Amino acid sequence: MYGFAPGYAYMSGLPQAIRLPRKTAPVRGVPAGSVIIAGAQCIVTTVEMPAGWWRIGRSPTRILRDDDPARPFLFDAGDKVVMRRIGRGEYVRALHG
Repeated sequence: MYGFAPGYAYMSGLPQAIRLPRKTAPVRGVPAGSVIIAGAQCIVTTVEMPAGWWRIGRSPTRILRDDDPARPFLFDAGDKVVMRRIGRGEYVRALHG
């Protein structure tokens, strides 16, 4: 399901072991690319903004695309997204292509 910000894809299926309730108050300045969780859902943020979810990491993958105006987001509703842990070196290489 897409959310209130451009490219915010609410992804369900978060493992029970890492589920956390929403924070009681949002935190300002959550950077784009943050992997945030609340309840059974996960989002990779696309723009900097406040969030009441828990930040558990960062992703170098750009969700908003500018190479295809007909398809502005990396994935569509219903797609399966798989995340994997990467080290700092791979993160930096992916960011700077």
